[in-house]
Amino acid sequence: MAVGGVVALVSALGFVVLRSMAAWAGWSAVWPMMMFPLLIWGLVGAGRTWLDGRVMRWLGDLSYSMYLWQGPIMLITYYQIRPRVMGLPLGLRVIWAAVEIALLLGVSFLSYQKLERPARRWVRQWLKEGIVTN
Repeated sequence: MAVGGVVALVSALGFVVLRSMAAWAGWSAVWPMMMFPLLIWGLVGAGRTWLDGRVMRWLGDLSYSMYLWQGPIMLITYYQIRPRVMGLPLGLRVIWAAVEIALLLGVSFLSYQKLERPARRWVRQWLKEGIVTN
């Protein structure tokens, strides 16, 4: 099972890197998305210790916020910043990708802390009061 995860990871990452040189991924994003379940399957087969770590739990907590914010961040950076970055050497493009991921994590963390968690508390309280009064 771990071999399947490694194959999926290498295949998806290679495909993404090759496509990053071209225009917006569009349908070409289907292959990495299809490989992601195989990657998880391989990681679970390798043992749960890696997936049960604090970092993975933190990313799991942020996952919905990341899902909501990745589209707007990608669109802004794609149309505003990417044309300037694509002419740079590969090393600087990799650094920019790391900055973009850090931006996504930062915005997602703030969104999780300031919007999602308070909304969850409010809904739980509202449901508890609604059930008690009815």
